[in-house]
Amino acid sequence: MSLVDVRQRTGKVVAVIAALTTVLALLGGYRLSDANAAAGQAVLSVNAGGPASGTFATDAYFTSGTVATHPNVIDVSGVPGAAPTAVYQTERYGPSTYTLPGLTSQAAYTVRLHFAETYFTAAGQRQFNAAVNGQQVLTNFDIVGAAGAANKAVVREFPATASAAGQIVVAFTNGAANNATIDGIEVVPAAPATVRVEAGGTAAYTDTAGNVWAADSGFTGGAIADRGNIAIAGTSNPRIFQTERYGMSGYAVGVPNGAYTVNLLFAETYTGITAAGQRVFNVDVEGTAINNIDIFAAVGRNAALTRTATVTVTDGQLNIGFTAVAQSALVNGIEIIGGGANPSPTTTSPSPNPTGPGPQGPAISPLLVGNNVWYNPSDAVWNVSGGAGLKIIRIGGIEYDQNFPSTAQLTTWVNKIKAMGAEPMIQVSSYKSATDAANVVRYFNQQTGNKVKYWNIGNEPWLERGRPDQSAVAVTIANYIKPISSAMKAVDPTIKIFGPDECDWLDTEYNSLLGGAADITGKDANGNYYIDGVSWHRYVGGDLATTGANDFLDRAKKARARVDYANQLHGRTGAAALQWGIGEFNASDGSGVCQFANGQMFAQIYGYVMKYGGTYATTWSMQEGGGACGGTDFGFVSGNLTPRSSYYHMQMVSKNFSGTYVDGTSNVSALRTYGAVDTDKIAVMLINVGGAQTCTVRLNNDAVSGGCTVNIGANTPITFTQAIGAQTSMVLVFNRQGQFVKRITYGNGMGAPQTS
Repeated sequence: MSLVDVRQRTGKVVAVIAALTTVLALLGGYRLSDANAAAGQAVLSVNAGGPASGTFATDAYFTSGTVATHPNVIDVSGVPGAAPTAVYQTERYGPSTYTLPGLTSQAAYTVRLHFAETYFTAAGQRQFNAAVNGQQVLTNFDIVGAAGAANKAVVREFPATASAAGQIVVAFTNGAANNATIDGIEVVPAAPATVRVEAGGTAAYTDTAGNVWAADSGFTGGAIADRGNIAIAGTSNPRIFQTERYGMSGYAVGVPNGAYTVNLLFAETYTGITAAGQRVFNVDVEGTAINNIDIFAAVGRNAALTRTATVTVTDGQLNIGFTAVAQSALVNGIEIIGGGANPSPTTTSPSPNPTGPGPQGPAISPLLVGNNVWYNPSDAVWNVSGGAGLKIIRIGGIEYDQNFPSTAQLTTWVNKIKAMGAEPMIQVSSYKSATDAANVVRYFNQQTGNKVKYWNIGNEPWLERGRPDQSAVAVTIANYIKPISSAMKAVDPTIKIFGPDECDWLDTEYNSLLGGAADITGKDANGNYYIDGVSWHRYVGGDLATTGANDFLDRAKKARARVDYANQLHGRTGAAALQWGIGEFNASDGSGVCQFANGQMFAQIYGYVMKYGGTYATTWSMQEGGGACGGTDFGFVSGNLTPRSSYYHMQMVSKNFSGTYVDGTSNVSALRTYGAVDTDKIAVMLINVGGAQTCTVRLNNDAVSGGCTVNIGANTPITFTQAIGAQTSMVLVFNRQGQFVKRITYGNGMGAPQTS
């Protein structure tokens, strides 16, 4: 007998529940106070099919459907913002519609749908659809498939705008298997938005980090100018500064209420301005004044300048006013970032009151620091790993290429990775069909809504296929990557695919694959690029902190050069530009993995990835081989979960380096250094692989005298004296004016880094 979703209910129970819900509807349901709404909490919460529980009101606002109760034990672990367990023990099943009232007209919200499968026991037994305001958001949604088990909570979130009547409509319809169901619904004010506008621009522009800047809008008055393809110092995105709006009285931009960081981008490109004081103006951002802006005095002509304000919007509109003091006011770009967060690394402009143009260098990838999942790490390993600041975690390796994990296992790992705040990257098998790979993408990105953006195809094909001629294996790789990629992107063209994750940067193979005879960097018949990034692996021995690090430097240079060649060949720019990443790296054996020098090598590798514009470097692995510093122990934590040097150096990079990479130099060969400049800070990495030193650190490239000298190209005229011990790594953090903020010291023999 097949298992079907049919329940027997007495008329008395149904009548009682109907009466209760009618009373609640008459009372207007449960609505939180405006104070809670302002804090980002739910303004309306409904326990579908059940009575009030916590902040969730008794079921109301529904049409159709049948209620059921199952007193199962519910697992809510790993579910951010989970409802009370009682919410998941009741449901409204069958086709139903909720018309949620009492919202602010035309305001932006997030609808959170709560599910737990308490009736069926296996994936595929229930598949249904959901729509928000008439837009289908879930197709054949499978609760067990999404959660990884029955009786386990899962939440899906979708943006929605309230109607003119202040309503949001959520509808559930049956899909491929059995009845639709819903356990709970929340309506939450939308998170603050991110808006980017190219002032004076007439078309959208995509910057080097993939951010889209809209054409000019929201202004009052003024005129525009486009200076053409002129050079702009201090930015990797000159186009934003080549257009401007001048003489306007202000901008008004509609955004959800909340906190925002507003970055105003300026460049003085008008040849009529030849000296300081000739153009001066004031800006008011939601009541925050930025007065006496003189672009020429700050950075000269044709150089980027950023001024920043942190504000709170309470009326749904962010207002920026401009008042001229001398000449007319101007603006080149407006970047509004929700949440009061730091600005994205696309606008690499000088700090307030600099002595020259801002630093020029690659934007640091937000996915820089990562790791690999291997076998099934314990919850304790996952918890410790999260402290390293991991931004991306790859699910890959030879074993998974040959024996692909189940979707249930993948779902468990994907959920753990997302709970950590990192991006999952799934490797599909090079031995399975293109249809198999497409089905995995379909499962995550359509059926369960548990979207995964980053993917690999295959693993170390030259080794796996018996070390054939590199030209021949390049053809083999192209023959499996092209059909698999096309099938995957036919399901979801927004995914990003990296490959081939070879065991090393094999020159002949990669030259063929990247713009050569077996090219995989072009487009398929549907107009999708086969790969979005090239990836490779490397394990080294010897003196890790010197020759080992230099080994990676050589390969990073090769990767950058060949990626640039392929980009030029196919005209790939902006968000479409080919990227590169390191899929696996470490010392070549367990004894090397446990050395302090291995961590110092890691810190240098991340510097090279930043310098040469890489996207990520995912070490292998979290914990492995019993954590005993031998054999196949490649973990960054030991068997007793003690973080190793590699872990702490990754943490030092991840938590302190963002914005724009800047080069560093030292006259002491054993002292390796680099830096980063973000809107609110300057970070300096010092990696001393030799004896103790006392160094003069200069935050620009001016000449420095003394024994040990360090220059960081941050264009800030500050000098700092710093002692650093033998075999010690150190991070120095300054604010954008060059004032010292903190020091992180980690030396050989120290249990953990110390902050002072």
